[in-house]
Amino acid sequence: MLQVHKQNVTKLAELIRDSYKGRCDPLFLKRVSSLTLLVEIGIDKLFRDYVHAFLGDDEILKRTDE
Repeated sequence: MLQVHKQNVTKLAELIRDSYKGRCDPLFLKRVSSLTLLVEIGIDKLFRDYVHAFLGDDEILKRTDE
């Protein structure tokens, strides 16, 4: 069973959540290409990585206080 974070709002995450609830839309996969899903996942990953790098790093916060 895949676990999808609640804050993950990508189309693939929504599809997985809906499939758990039995509300899978088979037409969804016809409307969205796999490349679109992959790009959306990549953008979400980059966003989370940069947020973690800039907000999660204490060194960066210390440098701004000087």
